[in-house]
Amino acid sequence: MPITDAWFYAAAIPAIVILGISKGGFAPGVGVVAVPLLATSVPPLQAAGILLPILMSMDVVSVWSWRREWDGRSLALLLPTGLVGICLGWMAARLVDDHALRLGIGLISLAFVASRVIMPEVREARRPPRALGAVAGVVSGFTSFLANAGGPPVQMYLMPQRLTRQVFTGTSAILFAAINASKVGPFLQLGQLDLRNLATSAMLLPLAVLSTVFGVWLVRRVDDGPFYRLVLVGLSAVGIALVWLGVAGMIG
Repeated sequence: MPITDAWFYAAAIPAIVILGISKGGFAPGVGVVAVPLLATSVPPLQAAGILLPILMSMDVVSVWSWRREWDGRSLALLLPTGLVGICLGWMAARLVDDHALRLGIGLISLAFVASRVIMPEVREARRPPRALGAVAGVVSGFTSFLANAGGPPVQMYLMPQRLTRQVFTGTSAILFAAINASKVGPFLQLGQLDLRNLATSAMLLPLAVLSTVFGVWLVRRVDDGPFYRLVLVGLSAVGIALVWLGVAGMIG
C-alpha cells in the first residue's frame, strides 16, 4: 500500500512538479526543493528513497532530450569524484538520526539559496582547476545522496566555463543520471526501497514524467528568472522550517 496521508501529497505534488521542470533543464538546480519539502512530512531518508525511482525516470527523459550536447572533459572529472561523494553520503546516512538529517538538509537548502544569491556573474569563459572540479564532484555526490542537492557544487564548476545552455543542461543530465543510478544499492541496503515507498513512487511517476517533458519544452521558449526566484523564496522557508524541526528534535 502506498502512503495515503493527505499532508504528504500536499508536499509531494508541488515537489515533483518543480523537480521535473528542473530536470528538464528549466531553472536548473531548483529541484533541490523536493527532498526538503517531503522531509516535512516523512523521515528524510524515506523522502529520498521515494524520490529515487522518480528521479531515475526523469533522468531517462532528460538524457534522451539532451543526448547530443554535453562536455566530456567535465564528465570525466565529475563522475568518478561524484561516486566517492555517494559513498560518503551512504556512510553518513547510516550514522545520524532523522533529526540530524532534517537539520543538515535544512542547512544545505539555505546554503543553496545563499550560493544562488551571491554567485558572481561569469563574464569570461575559463576552465577552473581540476582540484576544484574534484572537490565539486565529491560534495555534489554527498549532498545528492542526502538531499538531492548535488546541483550547486557542479554549477560552481561548470558555470565559469560558459558552456551553452544546451551543453550545460546535457552535461548535468548525464552526470546526475549516473549518480542517481549508483544510489540504488545503498538505498536498498538502508531499507528505503521497500514496497510501500515504491508504490508511492509509482503513484507519482506519471506526474514526474509529464513535468520533465514540460521542463524540456519551457527551456527553449521561456525565461526562467521569475520561476527561479519564486522557488528560492519557497526553499528558504522550507530550509528554515527544517532547521527548526531538526534542532527542536535534537534538544527535545
